[in-house]
Amino acid sequence: MTREFSHLGRFQQAHTLCYALDRQEERLAVRLTCTRQKEQETQQISLVDWTLEEARLLVRYLYENAVPMENWQDVVTDLTVSLTPRKG
Repeated sequence: MTREFSHLGRFQQAHTLCYALDRQEERLAVRLTCTRQKEQETQQISLVDWTLEEARLLVRYLYENAVPMENWQDVVTDLTVSLTPRKG
């Protein structure tokens, strides 16, 4: 899922965010790529104990909320912790 942002003067540089789900054998990972001008940065997080459907919903959540490169890993971590069933 790709989201484009326009140049807004001093407030925002034009850039593109691409949220993707990677399936490698039995492992799931979310990848975020940010493209600004001619520079590109990619980060990835492995999802442990996530179903394929949960992972798809996570990518959609990140996209729909336009979660930026600067804090998307924290958002995934927070969601992982908050969605983990508590024992006891």
